[in-house]
Amino acid sequence: MAAAEFFDIRVLRGSRTRIVLDNGKLEEISQAPFQGAAVRALFGGAWGFVTTDAVDDLGQEIESARQMARKIDRQEDFRLAPARPGKSLALPVKKDPRDLSLEEKVALLREIEDAAKVAGVSSTQAVYMEADLALSYQNSEGLDLESKMTRMGFYITAVAQRNGIYQTDGEGRSGVGGLEVLERHDPVALARRWARQPWPCWMPPCPRGGPTP
Repeated sequence: MAAAEFFDIRVLRGSRTRIVLDNGKLEEISQAPFQGAAVRALFGGAWGFVTTDAVDDLGQEIESARQMARKIDRQEDFRLAPARPGKSLALPVKKDPRDLSLEEKVALLREIEDAAKVAGVSSTQAVYMEADLALSYQNSEGLDLESKMTRMGFYITAVAQRNGIYQTDGEGRSGVGGLEVLERHDPVALARRWARQPWPCWMPPCPRGGPTP
């Protein structure tokens, strides 16, 4: 049985933390690991693609991707361009979010939500997001690379009401790095400024509802 002309494997491992406050009530707090792999194989000018939750011993997945490409039966003289040499990368984290307890993260999120509770705002929700990601890449030409990063973010949404008009809006920030990402944007001050903005539907002209033509 002919082997694949080329294959590559991407494996993602990581963990995520998510906290949701809805009008001051803790709606969600979760920490969960995750993993998965994506396998491509080139055969006869066609690509086969397989995904799996497994991350080790992926020989069967490579063969499944090859068989998928073989069934397409394109039979083209397909040549890959030379790949540039790559290098592994680990993006630095200045302030590790794992140094904060879940209780401290909830308290921070509560500060952000409270900052958005200004006159006219009838409902608020705040979300904290954190993920540690490790992506590895291997191919049949011997390339073996890995990248590691941490992503942080927050989001605040609110419902405002004035003169019988309701409007929903939101604001957030995210980026690669640790707690320094949050410190860079000062989420409490950002939520306060955003909530006190002139909401678009409060400023004339506000479109009126009506029948559809």
